[in-house]
Amino acid sequence: MKQKTYFPVVTQYEMNLPFYITTIGYGREARNQRENGLGEAQLLYTAGGTGRCHMNGREFVLAKRSLFYLPPFTPHDYWPEGEWITYWVTFNGYASGQMLSSEAGVGICPDSLDFEARIKQIMHHRKTAQWSEKSSVLLYELLIDCGEIFRETGGNRNCLKTKLAPVFAYIQEHYHENIELEELADACGKSREHFCKIFREFTGMRPFEYITDMRIQAAKNLLLYRPDLKIEEIGNLVGYTSNSYFSKMFKSIENVTPAQFRNYRR
Repeated sequence: MKQKTYFPVVTQYEMNLPFYITTIGYGREARNQRENGLGEAQLLYTAGGTGRCHMNGREFVLAKRSLFYLPPFTPHDYWPEGEWITYWVTFNGYASGQMLSSEAGVGICPDSLDFEARIKQIMHHRKTAQWSEKSSVLLYELLIDCGEIFRETGGNRNCLKTKLAPVFAYIQEHYHENIELEELADACGKSREHFCKIFREFTGMRPFEYITDMRIQAAKNLLLYRPDLKIEEIGNLVGYTSNSYFSKMFKSIENVTPAQFRNYRR
C-alpha cells in the first residue's frame, strides 16, 4: 500500500477557523523520531500491522484498531514492526485544544468508528473549492467521536491503576517464572477477557508483551553487569528455558541478539 498524503495550503483564512488540517493521509508508516514533537496535534490510527512508540517514559504497542493521540509539542519516537499501515491527520485551530485531552494517549477504536472511512471522506474534498469549510466541519465531527475514546481512557486511568496494582506487583515478583493469564486475572479479581481489556487500556500492551519487555530489560542489565554469566544462564534467570527462544525474543525487541548486545556495550 503506497503512502498517500495531502498537504493543504494553510492561509490566514484557515488559521482563523476553529479547526484546520495541516496534513492528512494513509499508507505504510516509517519511523518518526521527533525530540520536540510536532507543532500540531496528531491522530494516528493503525489499520494493519503493528507499531511501537516511546513517549513520556512509556512504551506503547500500536496494534490494529489502536488510535494514538499526540498533543502539539509532545516528544515521541514511533516505528513499524514489519509492515505498519496507518491513517493519520494533523490539525490545529483556536478550538482544537478543547476537543481532546491535553495529554497524549492510546485508545482502541470501537466498531462504530470507521476511522479509515472518515479520513477518506475528508480527503475526498481536497480538490474542491469548499475544502477549508468541509474539512473543518468533518474534522470537528471526527474529534467529537475520538474525544469520547480518550475521555473514557483518561477518566478511568486512576481507577485502572488501582485495579491493576496487584497485577504489576505479581509480575514484578514472578516475571522470571511461567506466568499463566488466569493468575494475572485472579490477582485483580477479573475475568480473563475483562482483565486483558483493562490492562491494554492502561499500558497500551497485551499482558505477555508487558512481561516480555520486563524480562528483556532485566536480561539487558544482566548482560551488561554480570559478564560472569553465560547467555543461556541469563535467559534462564529471566524466565526462558530455551536459549534459542530467548535470543529470538531479545532480537524481536532490541534488533540484535543477546551476544551482539553484550559485545556492542563493552
